[in-house]
Amino acid sequence: MDLSRFAVPAEKLRWQCDAGQFQFECTKDLPVLDEFVGQDRAIRAIEFGLNMHNAGYNLFVAGLSGTGKTSLVKEYIHRLIAKLAGEGVAVIMISSEMPEVLGMSDRIMVVHEGRITGFLDRKDADQVKIMELASH
Repeated sequence: MDLSRFAVPAEKLRWQCDAGQFQFECTKDLPVLDEFVGQDRAIRAIEFGLNMHNAGYNLFVAGLSGTGKTSLVKEYIHRLIAKLAGEGVAVIMISSEMPEVLGMSDRIMVVHEGRITGFLDRKDADQVKIMELASH
């Protein structure tokens, strides 16, 4: 079978657009978007999964790696936590990611090897203090 008819020249393997059509120099000049673009179906699935308030329901996210699934789900959950906390709902978040812990928590409980090693209020918490408690 002759596959030469399917050959694509190297210069056509990558699309290039005219940069002059944009009204900005760099994407850092653009305002940050607050919405999830092009993820309507994923958002509906996350909302559905997170609204199952019965024992035995879990939310699993699957798909190709590197497509932003984790970022999308985490951002959605962070927004939900902020909304609930703003309504006065107590939220318990378990995380091993320091920026997430410091950015989302009003009060931090540190657990090391199954033992509670300390508590910190947001105003007193930093990475060093948390790691000191985690090493006890």
